[in-house]
Amino acid sequence: MKIRLILAFIALLAALFAAPFAARPASAGPVDLLDRRIASGDVDGARVLAAGFSQLSPGLAWLPSYVDGYRCLTLGDAACAESRARGLLAQDRRNMRARHLLINALAAQGRHRAAVYHIRRNLALADDPEIVRQYEAALAAYEKRNPQLGLSLSMSATPSTNATRGTKQKIVYLNDLPFRVAEASREKSGSTVTGGLTLYRRFALGERSDLLASVTTTLERGVEDPSGSVVTVAPALRLQHDFGATKLSVGPVAEIQWQDGDLLAYRMGGAVNVSRAVFDNTEISLALRMMSQTYPDMDYLDGYKASAEIGLRRRFTPDLAGTVSLALERQHTQARHMAHNLAKISAGLEKYWPNGLYTDITLSYQAKAYDEAGALSSVPRRDDQFQVQVGVAHERLKIFGVMPYVGYRYTQNRSNVGFYAYESNDLVISGRMRF
Repeated sequence: MKIRLILAFIALLAALFAAPFAARPASAGPVDLLDRRIASGDVDGARVLAAGFSQLSPGLAWLPSYVDGYRCLTLGDAACAESRARGLLAQDRRNMRARHLLINALAAQGRHRAAVYHIRRNLALADDPEIVRQYEAALAAYEKRNPQLGLSLSMSATPSTNATRGTKQKIVYLNDLPFRVAEASREKSGSTVTGGLTLYRRFALGERSDLLASVTTTLERGVEDPSGSVVTVAPALRLQHDFGATKLSVGPVAEIQWQDGDLLAYRMGGAVNVSRAVFDNTEISLALRMMSQTYPDMDYLDGYKASAEIGLRRRFTPDLAGTVSLALERQHTQARHMAHNLAKISAGLEKYWPNGLYTDITLSYQAKAYDEAGALSSVPRRDDQFQVQVGVAHERLKIFGVMPYVGYRYTQNRSNVGFYAYESNDLVISGRMRF
């Protein structure tokens, strides 16, 4: 579907920019006459006319550069056309024909986001119904793929053999002393449901920059035992800039959490995301985040959380892609036995099949090491977790317009403190809908 939308947008751009600015009939002025010559393919004739018109009035001195821009396009040199257009706009920012030439040049280079930015600027000034119609059609096609205001809804259900992530053991030994494990901390099957709602608004700041404001609300609760349900509200504001091969996003982030209706925690900080195309079909990304955290009723958890993740994504064929990533996290709390460092490495493959089937597999390993020993333990806790997940989806199988993803996930968590060791087999069912 995404490819079809891209092709539809490109087709609209091609139709819109196959000719220069629409010329008015009857009382045609010098610029209209030039546009007609250019549209008919007689660029050389238009150059001769432009040279003559430029001698008639200082206000027409820009016409030779304007025609040269379209000549560059006919020769396949879109960068040359862009240079001519920007030179004219530097002289007069309200020159709609020069901006239309720039839109042509940007579209010819595949820089659709920049072209759309200038379409919006010209649309605010245009009074020709045909130009307005074509501009609005191009914008509608682009915004169908890149909406400026949007809403997304995600849902997932996870039936599990160990929904509580509890231990199998009935008795554990801490410092060689036996302790009976409470029923609430024992392994117990069940299901967890998670729902997320994201509202976002994009503000174009320039050809390559925009501001993205979003707020995401997530609810997580158990089906059999709804106590302990957590609601998280996460607002974010991101300034995004496209440098070409490199894309940068930076801004403040926050989280507020409630558990069973009571305020649990709030976090505030900032995030930076950078991605860069390094080779053909290969992208490397870096995500940094740091947030202070406050627990009103559990001040021993107050502190901060900092994380960094570097990832590499490689598209081997149009239908097969692979990813590998390394994530590091530091969580500092007032209670030293709760503060920890985490390192996680993961790798995955995803495949789109000709019949519409999608499959993926992900493997991950993480190590979590705590700063100090906890109560009744002589050594700091260390957990090693291995996880594997496989899943499928099919584009022809949709429920209310949503393509469900169904997967299986196995988790094994080993710990030097036996109380925290567990295994789990989960069925993952999820879907996402955008409005």
